Amino acid sequence: MAGRKPKVTGSGHRTKKEKSAYKEMTESLRTPSTMPCPKWLTKQGQQIFRKLKKQYNEMPGNPLCNLDITPLAVLANAMDIYIEAHKEFVEGGSHLTVIQISKGSEKEVINPLVKTMNEQAAIVAKLSDQLCLTPIGRMRMGVNASKTPKDEFLDIFNDPDENEDVDDG
Repeated sequence: MAGRKPKVTGSGHRTKKEKSAYKEMTESLRTPSTMPCPKWLTKQGQQIFRKLKKQYNEMPGNPLCNLDITPLAVLANAMDIYIEAHKEFVEGGSHLTVIQISKGSEKEVINPLVKTMNEQAAIVAKLSDQLCLTPIGRMRMGVNASKTPKDEFLDIFNDPDENEDVDDG
């Protein structure tokens, strides 16, 4: 194969100048405590926003700044919509399809709540990765969550009875 071998970057020792530049960069990325919660979010959306912001503050090398208010707010809003749709879905009997009547004929269609949950889950998944809320997203940024606080959103998916039969060994 012709050409030069690729040079590995990031290996070796860092100079004091490089270390101080890295430290300044990570400090400038810290989420400011004054990062305002958007007023257009619902009460539950604002709670989600504040919880996410608090979790970011606990991370080393926090990747957020004031420019990230909108994506974080959209993520909190999508989580809120998903949670509300899920509650309605469960209260309504958890039917995946519903009967739609139009022009005198009946037709079985996907439950609109399921569509809403799927749409919001896609938004949550995309923004979670971009905002370093997934393990892969944090690995890309070189940060790791220091704690894993209990989260109401995740409680929807984590049923303790369901995981009892899992053999870890």
